[in-house]
Amino acid sequence: MKKVFLLLFILASLIYVIRFNYTGFGVYGDGLGYYAYDRSLVFDRDLNFQNEYRFWQNQHSKISGKPRLSFAVQINPSGKLPLNHWGIGSAVLWLPFYLLGHALAAVLNFFKINTALNGYSWPYELIIGEGNILLGVIALYLLYITGLRYASKKISAAGVLLLVFGSNLLFYLMYEPVTSHLPALFLFTVFIYIFIRLKNDSGQARMTGEKKELFRLLGLGVIGGLLIATRLESAVLIFPFFVYLIRQNGLRVWPLFAAFFLAFLPQLISWQILNGAWWKISYLNTTEAGGFSLFPGHVMEVLFSPRHGLFLWTPLFVLSLWGLKYFSNKGIERLLLTGFILQILVTSGWSQWWGGSSFGARFFLTCLPLFFLGLVSLIKQYKYKVMPLITTAVFYNILLFVLYIFKIIV
Repeated sequence: MKKVFLLLFILASLIYVIRFNYTGFGVYGDGLGYYAYDRSLVFDRDLNFQNEYRFWQNQHSKISGKPRLSFAVQINPSGKLPLNHWGIGSAVLWLPFYLLGHALAAVLNFFKINTALNGYSWPYELIIGEGNILLGVIALYLLYITGLRYASKKISAAGVLLLVFGSNLLFYLMYEPVTSHLPALFLFTVFIYIFIRLKNDSGQARMTGEKKELFRLLGLGVIGGLLIATRLESAVLIFPFFVYLIRQNGLRVWPLFAAFFLAFLPQLISWQILNGAWWKISYLNTTEAGGFSLFPGHVMEVLFSPRHGLFLWTPLFVLSLWGLKYFSNKGIERLLLTGFILQILVTSGWSQWWGGSSFGARFFLTCLPLFFLGLVSLIKQYKYKVMPLITTAVFYNILLFVLYIFKIIV
């Protein structure tokens, strides 16, 4: 089965490299906001992104000829530093890949292959893209392993592959991998993977004082902190799990919050430097990011609008939610569904609820563990009887993918 995941990685990497060669770069759009953290911290030892933004403004697409930097640069309230409303979490995960890219550039120069050691040249972007794809594939492998608790190897493997080709993961894994969506998916999948192992055989997550429980609590805290630093709205996904652990164990879960605070601390520090206060959230401090208001919300549009509505663009998710009826672990189901509903409400309150330039409802990509568990439960219950519906949903998604990348639909 590991060969399947290796093939997924090779396929996604091949598409990424081809597109990289075609466009002339591998990081674009929002990805530059995350990339700027690594470049500025490694080379400048600060969070002043003026030189990074200026460099990308002077670069132009091979295809459109437009400046590579697609977002407006705003200055913080102090009038000194350019704002960066994107979270620092992706940059934390990308840092090892960024340093590996630097090492690759140095090796190429050692062999007389002239490559700029400036943090911008192609090895840096290439390795970050490959690293992000790797995070996505690892997330899929962990979903497969988790699925084995509830279904056979064949059904769990089928669930993974159907999810890849039947959802917007197809776009964000195969075509535009350098975003925060794959890191967030990776982190939330690891979070679920650890949480399921924290629960004992009776279905409760009560602490008994064992060392492995402490390590799992610390793991949940670190992953949770990094997840929110990666995509702030993902706080609603882990919130039900934190509440559950507190209700089960009270103050005995303090290591969870200590680890969470330490993992989230880099984000607080960056807000302090960029916004002037650690509590000033960057997404609410720029016009580029849009605004937030729960009332009136856009719940129906988020779910059913032609403008990237979740169920209209990805009908496989409707089948997945149907499958949750047959999912055996009702405790996990309730926690995941609660987070999903909160995600709908938060997304509906965002002024750019459709996700801007987005293939499908990209804000829900982090919710894939929920849809995966529902999908494998549905296949386990109905077996081949439900495959015509699932196959239709998958081909529908592939059709939208082709239409979208050729800009026939937006």
